[in-house]
Amino acid sequence: MLSHHEIAALLSVGDQESAIRALDSDVLALRHRRLLKVDRRDNGTMIVRLTDSSRDLARRLRRVVASGNSND
Repeated sequence: MLSHHEIAALLSVGDQESAIRALDSDVLALRHRRLLKVDRRDNGTMIVRLTDSSRDLARRLRRVVASGNSND
C-alpha cells in the first residue's frame, strides 16, 4: 500500500519527465516498487518518469479524485 506522501509524489510527476535534485524517501520507495524510473543525465540532473503501470495507476487515481470532487 502506498502512503499519502507516495501518492502525492506519484501524481506530482505526472505524464512528463521531472527533474529533481535529490532522491527523497518517497521517490526511493516508488522506485523500489518499480513505479518510477530515475535516470541521471550527463550533466548530473536526475530525471524521474512514471512507468507504464504507474501511469495507469495515476490515471485511475485522478479519475477517483475527480469523481469525488464532483459530488461537493
